Amino acid sequence: MNDAAKPSDHVVVVAPHPDDEAFGTGGILQHAAAKGIRTSVVFVTDGELHTDHIPIRRDQARDAASILHIHDTYFLGYAARKMRSWYDVASELAIVFRDIEPTIVLLPHVAETDLDHHMVSMVGSEATWLAYSPHQHLAKASPISTVLCYEIWTPIQRPGAVYSFQEDIMAVKEAALQCYTDEDNRYSLGSAARGLGAYRGSMYGEATFAEAFLIASYRSDSRLSQLINTHPDTPGTEG
Repeated sequence: MNDAAKPSDHVVVVAPHPDDEAFGTGGILQHAAAKGIRTSVVFVTDGELHTDHIPIRRDQARDAASILHIHDTYFLGYAARKMRSWYDVASELAIVFRDIEPTIVLLPHVAETDLDHHMVSMVGSEATWLAYSPHQHLAKASPISTVLCYEIWTPIQRPGAVYSFQEDIMAVKEAALQCYTDEDNRYSLGSAARGLGAYRGSMYGEATFAEAFLIASYRSDSRLSQLINTHPDTPGTEG
């Protein structure tokens, strides 16, 4: 990636709940923004079972986005644990994709055991195709060149790509997670992200911390190609 990113550069994270974007991709989002790349997050659910908590959670998401230098946030407004029709969600997400035109999409990986995480992985994958499918009769091809899948609560067994980073980026990632006060108090999100990042950095990365991804589709000239290592060493092997 050149330091001067093209105006069309756009990384979009699809997050099941507010806080998943910071936990799984908070490092690479910072670096992308620092390179002048437009970054956005689409929150599929508000992450709350009680509607009176939704405004608070959305404000927290905006605060976290400000810390991570995310340019735009979008809320689809589905209730946590209550996504009934995957096609309806995929169709709505496809409309957002056509509107904001991402070039790189980051989704949860499909083996996530949390129900919302797993469903959003499948919905997001479908939406990347549905947005620009031949059935839409659009005059333009899909701008999406790369789709990477990130980890939240279920670690990826064998990452296909890693983004490595140091303490300065980890500290900002923790600060973003601390915006979600209830979740951070309940799950110690910052400590959990630090621990997972240190493990990834030790086993696969080229720095103190790392974020891991599976590759759903990838182009070597995509905008993140110089930020990630697509040939991470496999733990327990030599040579």
